[in-house]
Amino acid sequence: MKTKFFMAAAAVIGSAVSLWAAPAASFHCEFNQDFHALGGPGGSTPGKHGQEMLWETLAAYLRPGVVGNAALIGASEDKSQPFNIIYPAKNIISNKSGAVAFWVQALDWDVTDKSYHVFFRAQGRDADMIIYKVPNSYGPILRFLIGPRRKENNRNIWSELSADVSKWKRGEWHFIVATWGDNKAALYIDGILAREKNIPHMPGEFTQIGVGGLLPHKWSGHPGTSLIDEVMIYSMMLNPKDVRERYSSYGRGFVGGDDTTPVAPERLVTLVDIKKQIINVQFNVNRSQGDGTPFEALVEFTGAENGKVVFSKRFVSEKPLYILPIDEKIIPFGNYKIKVSLYRKNGNVAGSAEMDFRRAQRPEVWENNNIGKQDIVPVPWTPMQWNAKSNTISCWNRDYRFGNSIMPENIISGKEELFTSPVRLLLDGKAVGGNAVITGKKATPSAVDISASASAPGFDIKSEVHAEFDGFLWFDITFTPTAKNVKVKSLILDFPFRKETSTLFNSMTKYYLDYKPGSYGLFQAYNMDLYRVPRVMFVGNDNCGFEWVCETMPDWYNNKPQQSLQLIPGKNENLLRLNFIDKNITVDRPLTFSFGIQATPVRPLAKKWRHLRAGSKKGDGFHPFWEATNRHSSLNPAHLRPDYEKDLARIRKIYGRELLYLAGFTNNPYYPEWPYWCLTWSKTQPDAGFYGAINQPRSIFAWNCPVPETQRDWYLYYLDNFMKKYGHKDLYFDNQDAQLCSNSVHGCGFKGSDGNVWPTYNLRATRDLTKRIYILQKSQFPDALIMRHMSSKAVTPTISFADLWIDGELYCKTVGVDEDYKNVFDPDMIRACFRSVNYGVPNYFIPQFQRAIRYHSPIPNRYFKDWTHKHLHLYQDKLRHFTGYMLVNDVLVWPVMGISYDKVWEIFDEFKFDGNEKFVFYADPASPFGYKERLLMVSTFVLDGRVMIIVMNDTKEPVSEISFDPEKFKALGVTVSALKDAESGSDVPVENNSIRYTVPARDYRIFVTK
Repeated sequence: MKTKFFMAAAAVIGSAVSLWAAPAASFHCEFNQDFHALGGPGGSTPGKHGQEMLWETLAAYLRPGVVGNAALIGASEDKSQPFNIIYPAKNIISNKSGAVAFWVQALDWDVTDKSYHVFFRAQGRDADMIIYKVPNSYGPILRFLIGPRRKENNRNIWSELSADVSKWKRGEWHFIVATWGDNKAALYIDGILAREKNIPHMPGEFTQIGVGGLLPHKWSGHPGTSLIDEVMIYSMMLNPKDVRERYSSYGRGFVGGDDTTPVAPERLVTLVDIKKQIINVQFNVNRSQGDGTPFEALVEFTGAENGKVVFSKRFVSEKPLYILPIDEKIIPFGNYKIKVSLYRKNGNVAGSAEMDFRRAQRPEVWENNNIGKQDIVPVPWTPMQWNAKSNTISCWNRDYRFGNSIMPENIISGKEELFTSPVRLLLDGKAVGGNAVITGKKATPSAVDISASASAPGFDIKSEVHAEFDGFLWFDITFTPTAKNVKVKSLILDFPFRKETSTLFNSMTKYYLDYKPGSYGLFQAYNMDLYRVPRVMFVGNDNCGFEWVCETMPDWYNNKPQQSLQLIPGKNENLLRLNFIDKNITVDRPLTFSFGIQATPVRPLAKKWRHLRAGSKKGDGFHPFWEATNRHSSLNPAHLRPDYEKDLARIRKIYGRELLYLAGFTNNPYYPEWPYWCLTWSKTQPDAGFYGAINQPRSIFAWNCPVPETQRDWYLYYLDNFMKKYGHKDLYFDNQDAQLCSNSVHGCGFKGSDGNVWPTYNLRATRDLTKRIYILQKSQFPDALIMRHMSSKAVTPTISFADLWIDGELYCKTVGVDEDYKNVFDPDMIRACFRSVNYGVPNYFIPQFQRAIRYHSPIPNRYFKDWTHKHLHLYQDKLRHFTGYMLVNDVLVWPVMGISYDKVWEIFDEFKFDGNEKFVFYADPASPFGYKERLLMVSTFVLDGRVMIIVMNDTKEPVSEISFDPEKFKALGVTVSALKDAESGSDVPVENNSIRYTVPARDYRIFVTK
């Protein structure tokens, strides 16, 4: 008879290891005899294992460990049985401050696999903490996630710290410490600080703890099995010294007494404070000597040409982060090797690291250049105009009419007036800013500057407006109090849209993994916390629209930050509302509110934009030339690949024209300028000067911010030289969107009225860089093709300067699990996010089938076994569903990931698309088919009296009859009588103003004039 195993607290007393000077743990899982833990409210806390414990089976879940035994965690091979231990969290783990430490070993899995392996999790109603191995496109990482479970504006607000674990092997023990407190967190591996960062949101109270996770069998992939030992929870945040002493106490790492193992400085960088003229040589030494004392470091600057040492200094740091400030003036101009050597107490060198450094003459050759700054209006835009009588700023296809108001009284895009009435500035509920005095300060073909002044109770109001040729307007509106201590209850700016011009909205929220509806689509009530997300919003319809953007908010006073921007539906109008002030305040200084607006479309679509065919091999195509150099996104000729010319000739022969691949906010750190300028140019977070993809040298990049003009000047200089030298005229820019940055060195980050520092949205600097690149290329090559990629970020102030906009790297987990877009695509979200017409830039969508299925399918190796080119015929229903959505919405497709577009292009060519074809959208009132069933979409092309009809049936039932209005066809200049199926060639009957032909569920058909 099998005997139930009941755990006894007395069995674990006296076995704890106590050889260290570090703070004592308040909770300790030894796993030597059972799953009880030392500590907790009663001094000993039982753990509930995921499996029923019997004496006969206990040995299967307790194996030899670092000290005594360790616990088996993970799940059974078929994922039906979880191997984890659950503990209560109350009075054991604090959400305010603390640490979790443990040893872990992979038993039957490799660190390079594509599965998740959860080692520890604590959770509460509004709290989550996970320590787990995560599959990553750049290599395996260990991740520490901590923060609230709730979301704000459909975004997770937890924080993540990650570290490279690509060198882990099966059977090796590794010591992990995750610690938090005072809005900070740190992650250590084997006694070494791997990552630390500020965390803006601390978790709520924890209710349960899962050693091995809470639901290890529910994660993507195969969790396999691991061993975990010596799990310790602390009630305080541990510092680096505490961690080193805890690690060394087990005698398994060299920190505990090994004085022969090589030790080299890590993450060696120079962070130069240009204003103070200080060169900070910075590096990490995460190991101490055998007796626990730190290593002494020698820093040397040696001439790269003559080998002469011009500077040397020894110093010691009690912290793992070593920083040596050096007066820049004592380092002569020139090129150097910086060498850092670590010395043991016996005088021997433990190890060293080197880097190149250049101190150049200032200004550098590229500083203050005028590349791309020509005062011109490039094609396809037209010169701007300023009408002083009506106070109207006009640019291509749009008018901004101010009348006598601080803000526009209306905006006209094409023939559509966007607003029902003048934009309303409301101070304590009363309209202000009318009867303004408006002065034209400057008017050239490329820019118009105006100034507007008005008064309000207690304030003088002044607005400075700068407008540019693509229709982008920037406002600086200042409220200056006319008396001391003016009291204000609210200050609101309302954009009152006509119902017809505000059917759609797009908050440009990017969901890379799961698709989560609600952030875009049909106009609806929506709140947005502008402090925590990129500050951009689109409101419009299928033909035109309006974008609002903001960089900083230092003078906003928000009691409800989550409602700092609101969309408010109304009976007669829809509002885009900005709540500058929503609380009682006393104003004793000027308040300035700065933001930008831009009516869309921002530019005319090129006549033959539907002939821009990615991957076509028939003479009308193009293809990215992924890297000209052997360094990611480098424009340094010194990095040119040996096979560059051969590969370039091959791409040009196959595709006709190549687009040189470059990146936006990720640049290469191997330029000679980078060590000197990296602190000034870096975007934070991540930390200034450090790089991503460390374990793949060719993919190493640095995160930069274009706010400092020197960064833009430097980049334009290299781009101009590279283009002139190698003749690339067509460019592809990855990562083109503006970013949130907090680097105070170059002026990013602002202090809000709440006292917190919030990141800057670097929109105008990013825009300036993209505009200068556009002017540079179009000046040299008028027919140059510039593509910009950033999925779900139709930020028109930047994509204005692109001939094509690339989208689609989205929803990978949803697509990977479903293996289709049927639970993603929706008519309204496509209309709001991905169409070309309402933004003015042709949109290319990149499908994610094979990529998503490779990493996110619940079926192991599904991508490799089934989703190959020879098997794609088995998945035509999934591929056709995607294609149909793109066709009926007139969105271009990049034919990859299983999608082929050759047949579609053949149909377009047979129809003789020449740029004169008229597209009638399914939601257009002029459509002969109407739009009664929202999942049955019918769009029409008309050309020379012929029609192409695209039917997308996204309903769950086949459709066999589609009626139309012959009068609307007549208005389009065509008569529909005889059609054929463009794919099969079959006749399509047309009777009694109806097309009688079956379109299967979740599928499409293309009908053309017979």
